[in-house]
Amino acid sequence: MSFLPPLDVLARLPLLPVMLLQGILVRRRAIVLPEAAGARQGVVGTGQPLRLLILGDSSAAGVGVEIQQDALSGQVLDRLARSRTVHWRLVARTGATTSDAAGMLQEVSDDTFDVAVLVFGVNDAVRLKRLGPWRRQHAALRQMLRDEFGVTTLLVTAVPPLSLFPALPRLLQWILGAHAERMDRALAEDVRKEAGAFHYTLDLPFSREAMAIDGYHPSASTYALWGRTVAERILAVVSPSG
Repeated sequence: MSFLPPLDVLARLPLLPVMLLQGILVRRRAIVLPEAAGARQGVVGTGQPLRLLILGDSSAAGVGVEIQQDALSGQVLDRLARSRTVHWRLVARTGATTSDAAGMLQEVSDDTFDVAVLVFGVNDAVRLKRLGPWRRQHAALRQMLRDEFGVTTLLVTAVPPLSLFPALPRLLQWILGAHAERMDRALAEDVRKEAGAFHYTLDLPFSREAMAIDGYHPSASTYALWGRTVAERILAVVSPSG
């Protein structure tokens, strides 16, 4: 049995100058898109009540489309509202990491929720956060949502596959993608052990055509697919009575 680190980890130090240069070039060439405009809380639909929190980073905030109706929150609500009265809040910020989540929750500190959808990981992965501390941060966030916000169902979004992001050059796709994959495997393992928690695999297209013009965020059609499947998963795991 080999105890050597994975090849991509061993390659980081000798390739660090190239990685830094590519990172600088990616930032300089990046198309910076705003968060989607529109309401971030409200009540929609008819039927049994459901209290929903969507918490996360720029993808949760709808970067890549102009309005929240076309973003993740709008697409989830469009489908949930057909059978439930949804009291919802969106708490999301571009660049947010898992460690930022506790501070972000201060704006909903008086609320309680039945379901929380978590969208974190990409910003942790690009910073090459150490796996152990990151797992503990994510676990603490999940427990905080249960203990302080009454959440009984957690839908935990997978760490996105950075190896497929069109905005990244091949070297960064390899290094960051391999790290993101390890993070997601660990996250899925942790979530499987928790009652009422579900790991949501991002079975989405990541081709340039399926992404926004920045090559980093979903397009409207990809948000629609993502939102529909998230809503279907919520309806499948939450009982009709609450």
